[in-house]
Amino acid sequence: MRDDAVRMLSGPNQREWLARNTRYDPETGRLLVWNIITWKWCLATSENILELCPLSVRGFGDPDDIWTDVRSKASRQSYDPQQRGDTPDYSEAERSAWLRESRRRKCLPERIEIFNVIQGRWIAVTQENLAEHYARGYWDLIGLGNAWEEIDAEISQKGCTSG
Repeated sequence: MRDDAVRMLSGPNQREWLARNTRYDPETGRLLVWNIITWKWCLATSENILELCPLSVRGFGDPDDIWTDVRSKASRQSYDPQQRGDTPDYSEAERSAWLRESRRRKCLPERIEIFNVIQGRWIAVTQENLAEHYARGYWDLIGLGNAWEEIDAEISQKGCTSG
C-alpha cells in the first residue's frame, strides 16, 4: 500500500503541468482548470481550487492565495480555447499497479477508499461517486461498472485495515 506522502512537483514541472492543464481567458478573467480525474474543464475559483488543482502542483496554503498564484501562472501563457488537458490511457498493467497501491478497505466504519490524486488524501468511494475520484484514464477502456467490480472484488480478498 502507498504511503500518504504527496510528492511535490519541482518548479519547472509545476509550470509544465499548469501550461497543459489550465486556461486563463484575459477577456473574461475566467480561469479554467482541467480536472485530471474526470477529463473536464472546470471554472476555478478560490472556493474550489483545492478540488481541481492537484496538491503536488499547488502545495499547501490558503485557497485564496493558491487561486491567485495558479491564475497568475496560467495567465502568462496564451489562451487557446481548443486546448485539451492531460488525458492518458493506462494499460491493464498500469491500472493493476495503481490499484495495488492506491485502494484499501477500512473496517471501522467499513468502506472502500482510494487515494485521490488531486486532493492528496484517501477518499471513501462508492459505485455512485467513483468517477469523481478514480481517474478516467484507468477506467475508460473497461467502463466504470467493470472498474467498480474490479476494485470491490480484489479488495474483498485482502481484508481490511483498521481506522
